[in-house]
This record gives sequence, structure tokens and C-alpha cells, in this order.
Amino acid sequence: VVSPDEPTMAGHTSVNINGEQMESNIIILFLHTSLTFSPFFMMSAIKPFCFSFTESVSNILITSSKTDLVEFNSSVTLVCSASGSPTSFLWFNGSSEVTANDRVHFTDGGSNLTIINVTRFDQGPFRCLVSNLLSNGTSDPVKLSISCELLISNLSENIFFSCKADSKPPARYHWLVNGALGFTGGIGFGVIDARTSQSGNYSCQAFNSRTLRYETSQPLSITIVAIDSVGKLTNKINLVEFNDTAVLMCSVSKGTSSSYQWFNGSSMITANEHLQLSSGNSILTIRNVTRYDQGPYKCNVSNNVSNDISAPVNLNINYGPSNAKMTVMPVSSIYKGGSNITLSCSADSSPPAMITWMIDGVYQTNTSSIELQDATESDSGNYTCLIQNTVTLRFSSKTTAIQIVGKFGLVHSKKEIGWFLHLQKSNLMDGVEMFSLSCEVKGAVDMIFWWRNGEILISAGNNNTAFSPDNKTLTITSAQHSDGGNYQCQAFNAVSNLTSDKFTVTIYYGPETPFVYGPAFAETGRQAVFNCSAESEPPSTFLWWFNGSIVANTSDYTTDVLSLNMSGEYTCMAINNVTGKNSTNSTTLTVIALLTGLLSSVSLIV
Repeated sequence: VVSPDEPTMAGHTSVNINGEQMESNIIILFLHTSLTFSPFFMMSAIKPFCFSFTESVSNILITSSKTDLVEFNSSVTLVCSASGSPTSFLWFNGSSEVTANDRVHFTDGGSNLTIINVTRFDQGPFRCLVSNLLSNGTSDPVKLSISCELLISNLSENIFFSCKADSKPPARYHWLVNGALGFTGGIGFGVIDARTSQSGNYSCQAFNSRTLRYETSQPLSITIVAIDSVGKLTNKINLVEFNDTAVLMCSVSKGTSSSYQWFNGSSMITANEHLQLSSGNSILTIRNVTRYDQGPYKCNVSNNVSNDISAPVNLNINYGPSNAKMTVMPVSSIYKGGSNITLSCSADSSPPAMITWMIDGVYQTNTSSIELQDATESDSGNYTCLIQNTVTLRFSSKTTAIQIVGKFGLVHSKKEIGWFLHLQKSNLMDGVEMFSLSCEVKGAVDMIFWWRNGEILISAGNNNTAFSPDNKTLTITSAQHSDGGNYQCQAFNAVSNLTSDKFTVTIYYGPETPFVYGPAFAETGRQAVFNCSAESEPPSTFLWWFNGSIVANTSDYTTDVLSLNMSGEYTCMAINNVTGKNSTNSTTLTVIALLTGLLSSVSLIV
């Protein structure tokens, strides 16, 4: 790069570029060189190349499309121009850089600044910084004149004016509203009542009674805009969940409203598929209402100077029944005769649901619960509660089976059918009860045998088993649970034999000592799974205990995520609700800390 010795160049300047190869892009910078001369370059290389000149920026000037602006109403465009070769434009309002937003726009490479709906904070001073590779410069500041509109938000306020003019003798003052005489303000003060006055352009006129001259000020725009009596309207307030659509409308009796906001309780409503806003958000539509749409709803209306909130509106949403539940107390699969049992039903419903009870499909009563006092076998059956909402016309139901076993004693039933005896079911207590079965056959009988579960019964070796001399009666004393099963008698004579139907004897017993399965050790951060089983008829219910507290009521128990303080003894209790007995067994769990490590390297020796 070569620079001439003089500030400006006259004649020619030669540049020699030495080297075997020449770069394809070469910049030659001429400092202090006027663009008016025509340089001639002698190149030692044959390969041609091109270049361009950049001139320093100067004469930076801002021009404005308007000078007198009205706040919120006017827009303005500022244009920054400069001599030279400007490449970059930056705008400043005071000491702050101007950036683009929804009101501020840049065009023509940033040289044009447009401000939409100016505010009082857009008065400047505005400066334009122009720069290129060689230099930069800043324009003189430009200020905008922005007239602010006076907005009155409280209709009970008085508006005070003052006006002053140089005059001798002192001037008299008149106030004009939209160019017409409004009122006389005496020595330069005026008061108007916002409740009775109108919006418009207010100006002051000063009059010298001696010189008979007058002068009128620039008008001041006063807008009296207020919101009064926000009203609300709904198409209906009694609705059915998932069926009906609610429409709430918000309006104002006086004033200019520009914004509507809806609230459900303290939460602001935003539009979605369920909640729709229309007519400038003044109408709220709730499609397929749910029980959570009851409100209270309020409408907040606002404009530039005031706001007001409507009185709350509540919707009555009829819903349900849902989440129907039946509760039976006490909890059991089989009940002893003489037990007191309470069955109750509930559901989420508005209005409260009507509950009807049925036993084996037969209607009983319209109450929320049924109580069985001193229950007997005749109270056994399928209990159904029918839950109905008379407004939504929806219903739900729950059914449970109640089995009641009669008080235990000797059960001896018989029925002759041809040559064999058809016997009825017997339910007995393990180790407590005895029972006898009789086999009576019409006609001559030579021999009778007894069978249990397909195996022939003999008295030898069975201390609790006895037969009558003719073998027609079988007696079991101190019945054990192994004595339960299907019994049959078989009769023989010389020409034929007959076998009775099966007679089932159920022995209620247990529970025996539970079998508890589970880990002895487990790591922190994991879960332990335990299982408990016990021989019992009917099947037992189970409770799990840890540290003196019940932690589960099922045969399987899965702990929470383990921590070190969860080591200890876990106890399972098996309960037979018929025999009234229970049995327990325990297992010990040791919780150990989870070991973690980092394998830093692995070496392989061959």
C-alpha cells in the first residue's frame, strides 16, 4: 500500500507490487486522496484486479417529516443523510440507543427511523451516528414537539386551567371550547366540572381592553372518557355438565371501552378450545361446561384512563353422578351369622344423587345406606346401589355379594331319591364341630360304603371317624380341615348298586402360620417386595406391619424407595374373618447403602 506525500494528489501515482504471484483480491488505500483525480497505475504483474474508493462521512443531517405531533395520534419519520460513503447508521434518543419494536421501525439501511403513535417520551433529542471504514460522525440533535392530550379518568374531578399573557393593563381571559366561547376565567384561572363538561379542544384567549387586541393560545385537547356501570349477561346459569354451553356478555353503560379481561375467581381466562372469546373479548363462551366452570366470573373493562369490574356471576353446573363408591363395614368376604353389617354408597353429584338399593334385583329402599342387624343366611345375596341424578338424568351403580354363614352345629340333612340319598351342604369349624352323614336307601341293602374325594373311608387308623353297625351313618368327631371334601355313599344288593350325589362338607380353619417371602438384604434407592400366604378356609385377609404401624392390607407388599432407616422386622398377619383367628410371621430386612464406583482404567496384558 502506498500513500502520497501530499494531502491531495495531482498527476499520477504509481504502485509496484513485487512477487512471483499476486493475490486475487488486493485493497489499495489512498489516504487524504480526493476522488476528483484520475489515478493511473502501473502494475508489474500482468494479472488485472479492481478496487473502489471510500470517502469519509461528513455533513450529517436529520430531517423530520413532521414537527408538531399529538401524543398517541401522530407518527413521524426521521431521515438521516450524509456526504461521503456512509455504511452504518445508529440512532440515539438522548443517551440511549434506539432499537426496533412494534412502534419503532428502521428502513433504507437504517437511515430512516419511523415512530408510530408517538408518546411524550419520544421528544428526543434524537441523534444519528454515521460511520464507514475510514471515519464516523454524529448529527446535531433534533427534538420533536409532542402535544399531550389531557385525559380525565374520574368524573368527580374538577379540571383547573391557567393562562398567562404579557399585557398592560392586565388582560382579561376567556376560554374557548372547540372555538366557541365557553366561560370567562378572570385573571387567568379557569375551572370546569368533569361531570358536566364535554371533551374537546380548549384554548385561552387573552384580551387587552385598552389596546383592544387579543391573542389566542394553541388549543389543548381534553378527553373525558370514563367507564361506568359494567354489566354482564349470561344465556342461562343452570347448566348440565358436558351438555350445555354458557355464554357471558360484558358491556358498559357509559364510556369508551377498549379492553376486556375475564376472570374465573382470581385466574385470568385465556382462550382455548373450551373457552372462546369473541367481539373484542366482550363475549365469553364456555363450550360443554364442566363442574370446574362454576366461577365466580368477573369482567374487567378498561381504556386509556380508567377501568371497572363487573359484579361476580356464578354458574350452577349440574353434574354426576361420578366416582361412585360402595363401602361395606366391616370388610370381609364371608360373614358369620349374627353379624352387624352396614352398606353405604356415595358419588360426586350436583344436585345430590338419589340412591336406591336392590337385593338380587328386587328394589328395597331409597336411602344412602343399608344396615343388616344380627344378619342371617337369608340376608345373603347381591346388593346393588343405583345412584341417579334427577337433573342430568345420568346414573351409576355398584354391586357387591354378601355371604352369611349360619351359626355352627350338627348339620344332618337327608333326602331320599330312589335308591340313594342326596345330601345338602354343611359348613363346620375346624377342631370344634362334629358331623354325621346318613345314607338311607329304599329297598334291601346288603352293603354300604362311604367315599371322600374319591377315596374309600375306613375306620381303622382314623380316630375321629366312626360308622354305625349297618354303615348307614358316618360320624366325624372333632372335625379337622382334612375332613372337608365331597362325600358319597354307595349301596349294594345282590342285583344292583347305587351311588349318592356328592355332599360337600366345608371345614373352616386357619389361618396356619403364614409363609413370608422377601429379601434379607436390599440396597438404598430400590424397593423391596414381600409376599405372604397362609393355609385358611375361607382365604385369609392380610395385614403388613413395620415399626408398629400397618403399611399394607394385601398379601403382597412393596415398600417405598428404601432408605437406611427402613431396616428391621416386617410382620405379616393372616386373618380369617369366619374362624375369628389370626396368625403372624415375620422376616428381617437389612438395608445397605448403594455402592458406586468409577472404573478409571482397564489394562490388558498379553
